[in-house]
Amino acid sequence: MDMKFKNKLKIFTCFAILKRRILKLSGTIHKGVTMSKEIKAVAEYILWFAGESGSLITNLKLQKLVYYAQAWHLALHNEPLFNDPIEAWVHGPVVRRLYADYAAYSYGDLPVPDKKPFLDPEVESFLNELLDVFLPFDAYALQRMAHSEDPWIEARGDLSSHEPSRNHISHETTKKFYRSLANNQASDANHS
Repeated sequence: MDMKFKNKLKIFTCFAILKRRILKLSGTIHKGVTMSKEIKAVAEYILWFAGESGSLITNLKLQKLVYYAQAWHLALHNEPLFNDPIEAWVHGPVVRRLYADYAAYSYGDLPVPDKKPFLDPEVESFLNELLDVFLPFDAYALQRMAHSEDPWIEARGDLSSHEPSRNHISHETTKKFYRSLANNQASDANHS
């Protein structure tokens, strides 16, 4: 990982851990309340957020952003953001149903929703923080990052780099891997 990404990751994880501790102390964490079970709502929010910031997103980039949203939600909130499985495709993590919804756009930019999609405020806040970190990276940088991380590597197993796969990326592996990253970043921040 490059230094720019490491610094953004450190800021994101420290902020998320601090926010979680504050919410826990104030008693406002309600397991399951913040969950968005609908992948389409999450995807449309990401597209809207990108559009508001002047960015356009392809299906490839959307898939990676959705993956990182799921991964970090699992790590920080101990529950999935949405129910759809994520598969370890050749070009990185993919939600098959979401990919199919936007397949007609091929490698082109996806349409930006006209209005802001409704999400639970806590989910919206989480996505805003995540997108502040990950949106600036292009699709191929996000793909390379995912390809170097344990959840995708484990799901691919012994497949060659160009071999198609429908293997699911494990929630448990994902949670452990990204929680470990968050804990390492928090530990580094405490020792600085």
